[in-house]
Amino acid sequence: MGILKSYLSAQSDGIAKTAMPSLLVKLISGRYRSVFSVMLGTVLLAACGSSLDVKINPEQEQGTIKKLHLSSGRIVTLASGLNKPAAALAIDGTHLYFLEMGAGVIEKVPIMGGRVVVLARGLSQPRDLAVHGAWLYFAELTERIAGKGAIKKVSTQGGQITTLATDVVNPMRIAVDSDYVYFCEYAARGSVKKVSKQSEDGEVITLVDGLTFPVAATMAKSDLFFVEHTTPGTLNRVDTTTGRRTVLLSNLLLPELHAFDQTNLYFDEARGGTIKKVPIVGGDATVLASGLKIPGWIAVDDENVYFGERERGVVNKISKNGGPVTTLAEGLNTPTSIVFHDGSLYFIESFRADKERHLTPGLDLQSSR
Repeated sequence: MGILKSYLSAQSDGIAKTAMPSLLVKLISGRYRSVFSVMLGTVLLAACGSSLDVKINPEQEQGTIKKLHLSSGRIVTLASGLNKPAAALAIDGTHLYFLEMGAGVIEKVPIMGGRVVVLARGLSQPRDLAVHGAWLYFAELTERIAGKGAIKKVSTQGGQITTLATDVVNPMRIAVDSDYVYFCEYAARGSVKKVSKQSEDGEVITLVDGLTFPVAATMAKSDLFFVEHTTPGTLNRVDTTTGRRTVLLSNLLLPELHAFDQTNLYFDEARGGTIKKVPIVGGDATVLASGLKIPGWIAVDDENVYFGERERGVVNKISKNGGPVTTLAEGLNTPTSIVFHDGSLYFIESFRADKERHLTPGLDLQSSR
């Protein structure tokens, strides 16, 4: 129970207050499954005390998808009224793809604005996705109490859903290359696995096992990178052919890995309040920004690093070489899932349906839904 208490302690600092429903799912997995199925509320309160808000109703969570024009600072709403949107966005040259966990649908909207189109429906808590070519790959939690899920794909035009893998434990964070879909099994005894993009109900290959809450699988060049939500956490590289694992960094404070360029990985420490970079080949980490309020969801362009601060409700930028932090948008509600494309940032804003919203005066908000 030591790992569990450490994890819950981290959440009680405010990290999961913005995503409490997903916390419940994450914890109903691995060796603690039987404990949570019987005494979930008691365990949460005992581990975290009164600072953890256990009254959140997932059905009250709503959200919007927004576009921030970096040249003008103008914010446009592309989709609104979303039912518990998953903290996951995927983008190609024409569309933005996203999930509504509460509605069980996968949707797309033109990056220039327009009609929202449903690509798949009737899903049981879809939770992450990636686009590659003409296909969307996504994880779905098919048995919530048991913590079992599946890896599936659907055309970017919609249509029949193909199941690539079943009976996977609490699947999180999809990454793809030309041949495989990679994912983490987020559990106290977790693993990083892959399955062929082409085979229906294909063989699931374990790359690394014996991990503690692995998450944030990211492809950079020919390697896969992920972090462990241990206390303290680690940042790792794994060879996608041999499964050889290399620990790049350790002693991290609840790390999340979101972005990379040709030379560096960029990650945040949610509990440590920092944005850092580390060479893809390994080496020392460089602190780009510190003293942040629950930072996360990093995106990069040629010169800058973009990130949100969930507690402050802002989206910021900082040079890849460090320096002052510039706030690009404020007055937001829990900005997550930031992606960069062609001079604009796209992100999800989530809020409680019964919570008063506060937006910065003067922002041009337009809804196309």
